Amino acid sequence: MMWTLSPKQQEMLTDVSNMQGQYQAVDNQTSRALLRNKFIRQVNDRFETTKEGERLHMEIVHQAFEKARMALND
Repeated sequence: MMWTLSPKQQEMLTDVSNMQGQYQAVDNQTSRALLRNKFIRQVNDRFETTKEGERLHMEIVHQAFEKARMALND
């Protein structure tokens, strides 16, 4: 069985189809934005971890120099 759509029904169907496409585009943009934000968070977390590691490394080096200086002064 085939239906024939009136011009008004055809127009409404086209509008709905266009809206679905727009929603899909927005959904895709949102997904990309969420992935981008997740990636940025991961990079920032890694950077923070690296900064903390560098700080600890400098603290250890500083302590080693202090110990060496004290040993030389004795």
